[in-house]
Amino acid sequence: MDTVRILPAGPGPVRVFVADPRSVLVDRVAVLADEYEDLKLAGAEASGMSAVGSVSRAKPAVVLIAEQFPDADGLDVCRDIHRAVPRAALIFISTTRTDIGLLRAVEAGACGVASPLAPDEELVTAILRAADGDLLFSRSTIQRLFAFGRELRIAESGGCGQEKRA
Repeated sequence: MDTVRILPAGPGPVRVFVADPRSVLVDRVAVLADEYEDLKLAGAEASGMSAVGSVSRAKPAVVLIAEQFPDADGLDVCRDIHRAVPRAALIFISTTRTDIGLLRAVEAGACGVASPLAPDEELVTAILRAADGDLLFSRSTIQRLFAFGRELRIAESGGCGQEKRA
């Protein structure tokens, strides 16, 4: 396999935890961990309600979090994991690419959003970049999300051009 390797900061492979009710992503990350010495599957959880405790025990560098669980909303799971394990980089796995969807994922603690259909190299690169502390959004996406967030605050304040103050 001809690939460009991005070496993660720190010693050893990047420990990845998968919180997803479907086994497809877990199986995929397990195969990638066998192929790429920079990755190690640190654990998996199919239950959103159990994911926080499992991630806390596994101590991964990166957590892939599904958009939806039978027992929880993925954004709530992302938020809870971020609070419990703030040092872990969280990648929200979603097909949603709307500004509101991206903004909600960032607000929940995600450093990026990846498609479950992303090519293997793209997913590996995202995991390694997240482990290095990178945001997985382009500069233009970040600027667009800031503008969108500002517009939302203005709209919530009654549209008088005054932003709500925290």
